[in-house]
Amino acid sequence: MTGMNHWPLTILHSLAALTKIIIPLIFVRVFPQEIIGEYKLFFLFVYLAPELFAVGGVINGLGYWSGEKEKRGLITAASITVLVMTFLAIPVVLLGYFLGWFPFSSKGLLFAFILYIAVSLPRAYLEELLIVVGEVWVSAGYRFISELLRAATLISVALATGDLATALIASAVVSAVEIVLYLRKGIKRELWCFAETTTSHLRRVLRYALPLSIAGVATVLFEKCDQFFLSQSLSAQEFALYSLGCLMIPPLLILEQSVTRVLVPALSSARNLEDSREKQVSLYRSGIAQLLFWMVPSALFLIVCAEPVVTVLYTELYADSAPYLRVYALLYILLALPLDVLPRAHGKSLWLTRTYLISGALSVLFVALFGSLFGPLGALSGLLLVQAGMRGYGLYYAASVLKISPALLLPVTAVFRIGAASVVAAVVAELFLSSASLSPLTSLLVVIPLFGASFLLTWVLFPARARVCLGEKHAVVQVTQYLSMGGLERMVTGLAAALEDGGRWESHVFVYDTLNQETSGGLQEYLEGKGVRVKSVTKRSGFCVRTLLSLSEYVRNNHIEVLHSHDLGGLLYAALTKLISIESPLLIHTQHSFVHLSRHKRYRYYERFFTFLADKVVAVSREVEDTYRSIGVPKRKLVTIENGVKFELAAPLDEVATRYLRGLLIESLGLDGDAAQLVQSKSWIVYLGRIFPGKGQAKALEVWNALPETLRKDSALLFVGPRTSEDEFRKLLEFRSACEDADRIYFIGETQCPELWYQAASVSLSCSDFEGHPLVPIEAMGNGSLFVASDIVGHRSLVQSATLYEAGKAESAASALSGVLTGQIRFPKKWMTRREVLLKSFQHRYSFLATLAQYEQLYRQEMGVGKPLLFHAPNQQEALA
Repeated sequence: MTGMNHWPLTILHSLAALTKIIIPLIFVRVFPQEIIGEYKLFFLFVYLAPELFAVGGVINGLGYWSGEKEKRGLITAASITVLVMTFLAIPVVLLGYFLGWFPFSSKGLLFAFILYIAVSLPRAYLEELLIVVGEVWVSAGYRFISELLRAATLISVALATGDLATALIASAVVSAVEIVLYLRKGIKRELWCFAETTTSHLRRVLRYALPLSIAGVATVLFEKCDQFFLSQSLSAQEFALYSLGCLMIPPLLILEQSVTRVLVPALSSARNLEDSREKQVSLYRSGIAQLLFWMVPSALFLIVCAEPVVTVLYTELYADSAPYLRVYALLYILLALPLDVLPRAHGKSLWLTRTYLISGALSVLFVALFGSLFGPLGALSGLLLVQAGMRGYGLYYAASVLKISPALLLPVTAVFRIGAASVVAAVVAELFLSSASLSPLTSLLVVIPLFGASFLLTWVLFPARARVCLGEKHAVVQVTQYLSMGGLERMVTGLAAALEDGGRWESHVFVYDTLNQETSGGLQEYLEGKGVRVKSVTKRSGFCVRTLLSLSEYVRNNHIEVLHSHDLGGLLYAALTKLISIESPLLIHTQHSFVHLSRHKRYRYYERFFTFLADKVVAVSREVEDTYRSIGVPKRKLVTIENGVKFELAAPLDEVATRYLRGLLIESLGLDGDAAQLVQSKSWIVYLGRIFPGKGQAKALEVWNALPETLRKDSALLFVGPRTSEDEFRKLLEFRSACEDADRIYFIGETQCPELWYQAASVSLSCSDFEGHPLVPIEAMGNGSLFVASDIVGHRSLVQSATLYEAGKAESAASALSGVLTGQIRFPKKWMTRREVLLKSFQHRYSFLATLAQYEQLYRQEMGVGKPLLFHAPNQQEALA
């Protein structure tokens, strides 16, 4: 478990935990303050129970044991320990009641407390167990359903009977059903095996859990010492005011718990990776950044809006709770600094025990001192001081373990970005509240969207790009729709592989659409063989939120510094990923063509809006740059980098070598009876490109029909390329069936070696409607093939090397093609007479090395990581071979 997807827990648990806000909202309007005080005291002691009865230590150990080889034996031993501790808890509670430890006003509340302990201890353990073994959604789902049922039972029984104890007993019974569901799932997953469990496992569990459980009591004091202290000195009514003022926002608390619960096993697993330190630092920083994003604005909102929040939630009777809420809100900011995740992931139980004992003792000291001097606000302030000091110490310890500066564990630029956006939003909210004379409810209804809009606007306008790079390499990911053998895909593949081979970049490729492809594994295997990390997801039709979340998670977990998108679809997902990323990666976008603009008018607006979020927009030709400027993209954001090509051929093949190559290609296709006819064809007309509307294959069939019959009978038309549009492919098959000499038209499909088809071709053909940069013609001619192409803007730069025909006219194309095949063409004389010499010049002009150098220079320049590179190391030539 090296990733960190906490959102199933955060979302479902947050929704369920809203019941903890709803219940007091109802109870304060039904019961007197004395009953509200007893209700808060009851759950204060329930909160203490897991640590008091040693179950908390076992739960904390699950994240560590999940990364061990003897996982099943340790989990079984832990489960036995929890069962024994639960049975021992019941007599301890009874003894504590008679000794006055639990100040319940009735035996009914005592019975309810015993029942709650009996079900809540195993339930909490089993819930955590499913999380650490990867059943995150299942665990979160069971918790969500159970919380809703418990809340409904508690409220309905309380309103029906008017007795708090009866309602608590009924809600505890509901939890028993949740335990059964957890056990059923665990048995199905075969989490327990008594045959693999030894006394050694039990000793290891107890040795880890007991010290933590002793420290767990100190942990509760560290977190709740103020309430325990004040429950002894305040009346029930006063305690109700204080405890309601310390408003727990369940979604925020659950977010903190969820991040921690997923982060611990992720850090534990990362210890075994080759780049262990870098991975752990990335996970740690990511956890802090995600927490800060939610905690800081929430805290400032509560500080500014304390009075209307308290009044709306609890009525004007509890308005005196507002000062407590303003101070308590600062705790949410402190929660963003994890105190113990790294020690827990590394199994440092003695450190955990010592630290929590110290923190508990300090909490008692500061709360008692400040509480005696300054009352309830003093007690709360003392607790916050201890929290701040201990969490700072936890950060320092994590940095010492990872042998890194504490500053590098903090996402500093994200802190400033989040803080700035939160302060701006808070100032706007305060100005509104101070000037408007509205009811508390109306004020909140206006302030909430006003605060949110102010925060998001500041967030978008001031992105934080700084990243932490522990090694010499910087991580860059290419975002592409397909990974099949097309011109764009070859360029992306070549760039990703060359960046990895160059030694200065950690190269990734994210492919977000694997549908409608004959094959996609060839290029992926090639990239992975080069050391490039490839992530492939299947996008649903239309815009896919799941794809966006997958890309965002990949960028976060792999510490991506440069996000490089290709074409409009990739730009859309990459731009939104940058927008929702807390530490925004550098976004470079390359547009290869604008064939899509003719299909839908809205695409022009998409191009204009999403390029606004890009740091630089790369046009592959002057024509593409001109189109962007006509759309409204500012010139300062544009740069032109022509796509280069890796050429395999040193010189054109002679006739004997060409026949031999054709034989090998035919044999590889397995055409059986059709092979003889293809072998006998004197002329091969090769059309290389993916099957997609606008790529010109349908027009090539028209050209085929327009060829002289004698020429057709001695030729073959071969379409080489992947099918990325099944509808277009079906149309082409129907068109072929109506063509003359249809048996001489072949759909070869995807190839991993297009240069071989260029070398075997008598002539290559392109009838494309639009080309941003003519990559296929360049690759074809650079590998020795003659080329006939439509006279469109993208092809005109090749007028000195290729034969162009009047676009849209099949007769003109057929005439040009016939002239090339019969040797009577007005083909550029320089190219024909000095073909071998000019081929080398052509290859140099469109060299892939030049493209690679320009992209590296662009990355470094925009990242600000030193001087731009003008030349590549000598081994770069070998890397491209």
